[in-house]
Amino acid sequence: MANWRFTIAYDGTAYAGWQIQPDSQTVQGCLH
Repeated sequence: MANWRFTIAYDGTAYAGWQIQPDSQTVQGCLH
């Protein structure tokens, strides 16, 4: 049986946080 490992990361310097904020680009806003 094969073992798999995935590591996921992102560079969040272009975003102003996780939650949607007016007048700012956020991670949640891009996913919607």
